[in-house]
Amino acid sequence: MEYLKFLEEKLKGKNSFGGEMMRFLDLALGWLANMISILEEIVGLTVGDEEKFPLLSAWTQDFEDAPIIKGNWPH
Repeated sequence: MEYLKFLEEKLKGKNSFGGEMMRFLDLALGWLANMISILEEIVGLTVGDEEKFPLLSAWTQDFEDAPIIKGNWPH
């Protein structure tokens, strides 16, 4: 959870880790968005709590919805 808190802090005032648009760091951390959703579905554990991590939750959704990601995201 400490790592998620760290990432939440880094998103303050920004839409992505790269600033206003997706950049390399967002792509490098993109596996996190996928892994969290898989863990939540399989284990039934809520890791990406929207109340605790609203910025990280919004980033995850924005990342998944980006056209370049959505067209190549594993299902």
